[in-house]
Amino acid sequence: MDALPIDRVSHFQLNVSDLDASVAWYKRALGLTELRAEPGRYVALRSVSGRFRLVLSAGGSTGTPGALDHVALAISDLGALNAW
Repeated sequence: MDALPIDRVSHFQLNVSDLDASVAWYKRALGLTELRAEPGRYVALRSVSGRFRLVLSAGGSTGTPGALDHVALAISDLGALNAW
């Protein structure tokens, strides 16, 4: 079987209990910048190079900071995925 045509990790999404505090922390700690946002719901952040993205979503529980929602993988193209 051929290898899955994964190019890279597209993004990680975390559910956080305090969206504003989490955004501030990741910006400061990792130097991420805001890509897009829907206030009160989510904020998408990216690295300076644009290759790493982190999405922070409101609704996490206190005591489980940064609970993983999902990891998205980027593929080369849909045809390669279908062929796989």
